[in-house]
This record gives sequence, C-alpha cells and structure tokens, in this order.
Amino acid sequence: MPNHQLSKVKINIIANYGGSAWNMLMNLAFVPLYIKFLGIESYGLIGFFAALQAVLSILDMGLSATFSREMARLTVIPHSEQAMQNLVKTFSRIYWVIAIIVGMAFVCSAPLFAQHWLKSNISHETLQYAIMLMGIGMALRWPSNVYGGGLQGLQRQVTLNIINMCLATLRGFGAVFILWLISPTIIAFFIWQLVINLLQTLSYFVAVHHHIPKTLSPARFDVVLIKNLWKFATGMAAISVVATILTQMDKIVLSKLITLEQLGYYTLAGTIAYSLFGVVTPVASALFPRFSQLVAENNQLVLEKLYHQSCQLVSLLVIPAATVIAFFSKDIIMLWTHNVSIAEYSHTILSILIIGTTFNCLMQIPYQLQLAYKWTSLTFYMNLCEIIVLIPLLLFFTNKYGPIGAASIWVIVNGAYIVCEIPLMHRRLLKKEMLKWYTVDIAIPLGITLFVVGFFHLALPIPTHNFALATYILMVSAITLGITATFSPVTRDWFRIQFSAWRK
Repeated sequence: MPNHQLSKVKINIIANYGGSAWNMLMNLAFVPLYIKFLGIESYGLIGFFAALQAVLSILDMGLSATFSREMARLTVIPHSEQAMQNLVKTFSRIYWVIAIIVGMAFVCSAPLFAQHWLKSNISHETLQYAIMLMGIGMALRWPSNVYGGGLQGLQRQVTLNIINMCLATLRGFGAVFILWLISPTIIAFFIWQLVINLLQTLSYFVAVHHHIPKTLSPARFDVVLIKNLWKFATGMAAISVVATILTQMDKIVLSKLITLEQLGYYTLAGTIAYSLFGVVTPVASALFPRFSQLVAENNQLVLEKLYHQSCQLVSLLVIPAATVIAFFSKDIIMLWTHNVSIAEYSHTILSILIIGTTFNCLMQIPYQLQLAYKWTSLTFYMNLCEIIVLIPLLLFFTNKYGPIGAASIWVIVNGAYIVCEIPLMHRRLLKKEMLKWYTVDIAIPLGITLFVVGFFHLALPIPTHNFALATYILMVSAITLGITATFSPVTRDWFRIQFSAWRK
C-alpha cells in the first residue's frame, strides 16, 4: 500500500475512534440523567424511538452504501469531478423525497401507535405528540445519511467526526439543560432532538459540498447514474431489509408485548451493549473505501494483509471489552446508574446482549470486504434464512421469558454468521484465509481474554466500594488488553516497526 494511502487510512481510523469515543461518552453520560428527569418509562419511549429509526433504515434501500462506494471509486478515477457533483445531486433528491414521505407517515399514524401499540401509563395525547415529533425529527435527519456517506467515500472522516462530536455534545448538554431548567417532559426532549437532527443534515450538506471538487458546469440529476448502480443498490437494499428485521425485531416485538417500563430496562442494557459498535465502526468506516480501491486496482496481496490486520485489530479492541462487560455487568450498571433495582433487573440482559454484539462486531470487516467486491447476495440469503427460523423463536422466547428471551435471540442470530457465513465467504474471497481468520484473528484473542478475565472474576474478591470497584474493573480491563495485545500479530508487528525506527 502506498505510504500516503496508508497514512490516510490511519488518520481516518484515529479520527473515527476519537469521534466514536466522544459520542459514546456523551451517550452513556447522559442516560442516567434522562432517567432521573423523565423516569424509566419515558426512557423506554426513547428506546422505542431508537428502534423506529433503525427500522426505517429499510427505506435507505442500500443507497447510502452505494453512494459511499461510488464516491470512493471516483476518487481514484481522473477527471471525475462532474460525476461526483451529479452523484450528490441525484442521491440527495431521492433522500429528500423519502424524508418527506417518512415525516407525513408518522404524523398520520401517531394516533394508532399511541392507542393500539404501546403499553404505557403515559397519556395517549402525550404519546401521540411524542410520536409525531419522532417522525418529523427522523425526516429532518434522513438526508444526512447520503451526505455522511459522501464524506466517508471521500475519506473525509476527520471532518465528519468533528461535526459529530460537536453535535453529540450539543445534543446531550442541550437536552439535560432543557429537562433541568425548562421542561422535564418527553415532549421537550423530542423537540430538542428535532432541532439537532436538522443541524446535522445542514452541517453534513455544507461539508460534503465543500470537499467535492468544483466544476464549471452545474450539478444535475442524472438518471444514468441510477441505472449504472441499480444492481449493487438493489443488493444493498435487500440486505438492509432483512438485516434490519433481524437486528431490530426484538425491540419492536418487545414494545408490543411488554410495558414501556420493561422496555426501558432493555434499552438501558442495550445502550451499553451496543456501544461496542463504537469500537469497531471507526475501523470499518475507514477501511471500506480502501478495500474498494484495492479491489478496483486488483491488488490482492495488499488486500489480504490489510484484511487480517483489521480483523485482528477489531478482535483486540472488541473481545477484551466485551468479556469484561459480560463478567461484571451488574457492577458496571450499578456504577453507572447508582440504582440497585435497575442493576438487578438489567444485568443479565446486558451480559447476553454483549455476547451477540461481539459476534456482530467480529463480522464487520468480512462484511466490508464483501461490499467492496459488490457481493451482496451472500449476506442477503443468510439473513433471509435466519428470519424464517428466528422470528417464530423470537415470539416464543419473548412471550415466555420476556426481555431475557429476546436478548438470547440476538446471540443466536449473530452466532450463526460466525459459524455459517465465514466459510461461505472464504470459498469465494481470499480462499486460503479462513483458517487464519478463525484461529489467529479470533480464537487466540478470545481464549486469552476469557482466561484472564475469568481468573480475576473467580479467584479474587470484588470490591464493594464504588471507587475501589471502578478501579478494579479498569485494572482488569487494562491487564486483559495488555496481555491480549502481546499475543496479537498486528500489535507485535507495530511494536517491532516502532522499535526498529527508534533504533535508527
């Protein structure tokens, strides 16, 4: 890989991690305050809002991933400035049409959701207004998907993360300020979310147009672009539909079968578990454009090396963190919320959810490789098979075991990717690399981590004082990460390079 390309990938990964870490911090820091001001039942409504946003990603129809990949491809093609401008114009118009439809649909269907879907002690009128605000807010945020995808394709992750960090800070502090000093109501909360979503779309719009090379001719809506990209976009749309059903069906089913209070506990556990995506998404976002470029250049050797390095990096960052959270889930929730009943009810859900999330994170780099090759059918058919089998199981387990049953389905869904999709993928892509993925990239860091964390959890007494407990968990995390890194090839190679450079 050329040095300037390698440097760009490193810078993008660092920028993504900085932005992701800050966003996670803002998200986790304000959840206890939201619960304090609004109550766990209203927080369950926020969880319902998050699930709806994820479900509506079906309407993305694979366009954002298609747009990002095409922008990345155009960056290595000479004299493609006009094509970039036309691409932005074409896709942004499509997204604004979808946004208007989404907003109108939610405004019209709010009474139905309020009266016939949600089980809550909150008044129907309040629920109705809240759902209307949800829909308008989602509509205003929707076009930011295409503009954000453009910044990723242009490898402008630094700009993207600076914007996201500012918005995350404003979103959290602004919401708490409003709930504290103006109106501690769920309506006030969603009005503020609406304002931030509009700011996000406007910020992304300005940024992507700033970084696209200027042309003498004005940008135009180009139907030919859609025709040329329809096959990849259709594959991405199919994946998006089935993947969204698999990943969000548990929240939707729970919102119907259990109370908003119980959904609040599930959402709280999920907030911690899904924060693990903040560890892997920066790597995947930075590498997807580079994977696409290497595929376009047919540079197989560099692609193979980068693939394993990135998989090992994800394992190193995800597995130790997830293992610590799984073993110390009750202690972590107690330290976070200072609420014994919340910790008691939520910790088992968290331990289960974090396992499924870990499996999902480990699949992100192989999935990005498939997309770089424009291979969408494997993930689609895999997801489709899982839907047929798992939706009946989800309904049964949720009815019988409640939130814990729904969390268990999340583990089954993502474990199937590890067992089934990886062998199928490596029959076609990087054919000789499957064994190395299972052993070096995954099994070694997993085994080391389980041994180290298990030893600390079972052999040593766990402190009860908050400060001592927090210090203990941080110490276990640091030791586990250090030992795992020692046995990981990607970190050994990095330290060897740094040491050689230091000696020179």
